[in-house]
Amino acid sequence: MSKATRSNSISGMANILDESILETVINKLAPKLTATIEAQLENLGKQFEQMDSKINNIVNKLDDLDKLAHFNQRAVTKLSENVDFLEQRSKMNTLRVVGMKEENNENLQARVLLSFNDGLEIKCTLDDINNVFRIRKVTENIHKSRPVIVDFVSYLKRNEIYKGRSALKGTEIYLNEDLTEQRYQLMTLSRKKYGTQNVWSRNRRIYFKVGNSVKIINKELDI
Repeated sequence: MSKATRSNSISGMANILDESILETVINKLAPKLTATIEAQLENLGKQFEQMDSKINNIVNKLDDLDKLAHFNQRAVTKLSENVDFLEQRSKMNTLRVVGMKEENNENLQARVLLSFNDGLEIKCTLDDINNVFRIRKVTENIHKSRPVIVDFVSYLKRNEIYKGRSALKGTEIYLNEDLTEQRYQLMTLSRKKYGTQNVWSRNRRIYFKVGNSVKIINKELDI
């Protein structure tokens, strides 16, 4: 056998041995590798399950917080409505006089009584009135007089005066219902949108007219 043939034969045997050893190693390692990979995959699966459970818990807590927020908002809204109702009820016997010019050292009671007796031609005396006062602070705008609140002794006299308010048309003085600040803001917003002639109040409720329809405004969303 020549050296070349012997060398090729040895090389071939070495290759066979290498392949055999490699196959043996692979056969021995494969189960361990497979088991390791399966264990890691199982561990990852458990971690994903735990993460999914935590995410679900967070989502549930967020849902609970959202429900609580909505509940609290409804409670606050209801409380605000109740406060507004009670405040408006306390104004049952009052009217707001707008446009009565301010004077230095004015006798407000006498001026109000004069406007009722002469302007409306309705008899009204000091015995019919609890109090008369201007609201809000004095401003630098001397051309804009502060409204006057008239607190009547009885609701009947208040209504009698209010029903005769049309007699003041053509003058600078207007008689309005004494609304709460919340309702007054609704009235102001409504008049800006629909026009002064199409918005009014009756029995302390605000109405507006669109076409032939008359609707009630209870909240800003109604405007």
